[in-house]
Amino acid sequence: MTLVTYDLIVNDKAFRSFVYHRIAKEIGKPQYCFPSTFPLLYRYRSLSEYAVSDIINDRITLSAIGGFNDLYDGTIPLHGTAEQRKSEVQKSLNELFGPEDSIGESCIDLYNEYKKSIEKSVKRDSRARFRFVDYMGMYVCCFSESCDSTLMWAHYADSNKGICIEYDFNQLPCQHSYRNMIFPVAYSVSPVMVNDLLSQEKNKEYKYSLDAGILCASLNKSSIWEYEREWRILFGSLSDNIKVQRIEIKALIKPISICFGFHFMKSFFHYGGKDGDNKIELYTNLLKLFEYMKKESITAKVMMPQVGSFILIPIVVRIDDLINIVSEYCQAGKPKEMRFYHLAQDRLLDILEENTHA
Repeated sequence: MTLVTYDLIVNDKAFRSFVYHRIAKEIGKPQYCFPSTFPLLYRYRSLSEYAVSDIINDRITLSAIGGFNDLYDGTIPLHGTAEQRKSEVQKSLNELFGPEDSIGESCIDLYNEYKKSIEKSVKRDSRARFRFVDYMGMYVCCFSESCDSTLMWAHYADSNKGICIEYDFNQLPCQHSYRNMIFPVAYSVSPVMVNDLLSQEKNKEYKYSLDAGILCASLNKSSIWEYEREWRILFGSLSDNIKVQRIEIKALIKPISICFGFHFMKSFFHYGGKDGDNKIELYTNLLKLFEYMKKESITAKVMMPQVGSFILIPIVVRIDDLINIVSEYCQAGKPKEMRFYHLAQDRLLDILEENTHA
């Protein structure tokens, strides 16, 4: 499946309908579909040089699906259990030799030889299918419908030191192919089974059976992740080149807002010694991001924790206010020691509280 082929297939209305109906049936949620309009979507990231570079250069980076923290992400169950493998082996042997109790002594050695060969093949195939979507070159960029999840701020935004980027993908032109590469994740207790779509014997189930099976697997996650309310941009890219960990695409649209974690400044304060030199680049990247946001009129927000609850609320702030706080606690372009961090944090809290009551 090349990138061009994937682009054509994923924009095929019949293909899309086949896939989401298949997923909806498997997970028992008939309302599941691929909508033509999208909610506001949020991407949690650390405040790294790589993340800032993506934003100011209008890029979106997608990662190979096999590198995600969920072991089952993108897997395809195919006679994976020992019992299922045993059944598959016996089925193949019966097709070749007939029932086991009808085999004559002259064929026993041949039967056992074939049995060992088939067992090895089925075992190898089972393992390959477990990583099949990764092998097929599927790349994913993850978003959420929520910007205020305490879990995601902790897990995906560097323990509240990162950012959450807000996008409105409805700004994409109506006929642009990117619109048909944005999908909601389907959560379920058990995996969506696509054995028939990948089976060579039943490849007439649908003319794009293999592609349908891959897309189903790429969009299905365990229900324990349902709190993420995830959406995905999915790209398929097979080539003869060495498989890469990430690919980049043009964003085509700019963020609506960028929300900073409550401790976003903590990353560039230091504990003394040479550690301070390593923080200069972080500080410089942050200023680049601020300048880009000013230039493009992108709203700045900071997540403010609410006393007496476990709720985070995004508070709109002026970018100039953030620049002033950050600049005040740097000397000659070098961030100050960690003992000054709480002074800077108090300044930030003053601004957030003022804006909350404004």
